[in-house]
Amino acid sequence: AEVDGKMLSSFDIPGIARWGSGGNVPDAYIFRNMTEGNFCPGSLQLNIPFTAYGQVQDVQFNPEVRPQVWTGFTRAHAWVRVEDPGTGNLDHLNGLQLFVSTNGYNFQSQFVSIATFEDFDWHEVIFDFSANAAVIPASVDQWGVQILSLATAPAGAPMTPPFTIVLVDDFWIE
Repeated sequence: AEVDGKMLSSFDIPGIARWGSGGNVPDAYIFRNMTEGNFCPGSLQLNIPFTAYGQVQDVQFNPEVRPQVWTGFTRAHAWVRVEDPGTGNLDHLNGLQLFVSTNGYNFQSQFVSIATFEDFDWHEVIFDFSANAAVIPASVDQWGVQILSLATAPAGAPMTPPFTIVLVDDFWIE
């Protein structure tokens, strides 16, 4: 998966230290899935028990030493898969975004429509820093994937979004 870059997390070996939740879901809902992965077994799994529409949930890495220096790197990559919540569709979601926070938690992201994930397969998400001048690669504080539910329930949908599982694999920079 990685070409001329630096792997930040492959999740192929045990341990997910420093990964956590920044939203309404406790960190206990984040764990290493030892059987599912994009290229080989091992991924980060986020279980989201949405309680309302309009919620945003993320899984984020908080490095022990901050800031991290990504000078010379221009893009972040991650492979993401959203599992079928049992409805056969992802109508409760708006999309997701790969994000980095730089220079004192200056949050910047690359939004991807949920339509990309409606086949319930793995897809690479790429965030091009050069297209966003606010990203400061010399001062990276945090990175991750954010999942956005719709603001309101779609027609005919239940009052709350269904339980959603998002898998993340091979988070790297080039």
